[in-house]
Amino acid sequence: MLFFWFTPAHAYRIYFGEDLNGSSTLPLSSFPGATAAQSSFLALINTPTIEDFEGFSDGKSGPLTITFPDLGDAILTGDGLVRTIESGKTNGLGRYATSGTNYWSVVTSNTKDKGFEIKFDVPIAAFGFHGIDIGDAGGRLALSLFNGDEPVSTFSIGHTVSNKANGAVFYYGLIATTPSELFTRVSFSLIDTKPGDNVNDGFAFDDMTIATAHQVRGIPEPASLSLMLAGWGGLLWRRHKNRIES
Repeated sequence: MLFFWFTPAHAYRIYFGEDLNGSSTLPLSSFPGATAAQSSFLALINTPTIEDFEGFSDGKSGPLTITFPDLGDAILTGDGLVRTIESGKTNGLGRYATSGTNYWSVVTSNTKDKGFEIKFDVPIAAFGFHGIDIGDAGGRLALSLFNGDEPVSTFSIGHTVSNKANGAVFYYGLIATTPSELFTRVSFSLIDTKPGDNVNDGFAFDDMTIATAHQVRGIPEPASLSLMLAGWGGLLWRRHKNRIES
């Protein structure tokens, strides 16, 4: 399934596609819904930079320094570690890579402050990733955006919790449409879909993609926006002056 929508609080473009599975031992050989969402997301980005975790060794835990060419470094901290699983197999619990053999693996809980976050060197306008095996144990994923310490927006990600989510794959991408929606940090955590329950769930992530405003078509950068506002202000002042003089 493939969906596109706008969030009510902000005008982010959201791209989401998922492919259900239902097996903890057999990975999906293809995921057309997720791939379609990823393709639509990437189509709006010039020269996207993607982290597939292939450059890290099996068992490497955070903090990880992720280098995005021309965009500086991002620091991944919190729970999780890099796992290497042979192509065509899972870790036995439904988690595997969507490209290559490496992915970022997290086991989290709604009863503890667990999760992970990524801090970027520069303001980011677009962020996308594959999520694998999310939602089969009663939890959903929350993605929160921050500009420094200021919260920007939070999104609940995933389908209705189901055993078909075991080994499932989705792609989630968001693109800012205004400079006020740019962010410098993303945080991942677990949402309990059944309040009061003790939910523990294992998630896998792969192919994390970022882009700045100048890489995304149709987003004015802050400096450009200031010039536009200054130009509009000057035009309005001249019109007002001309009306007074006439």
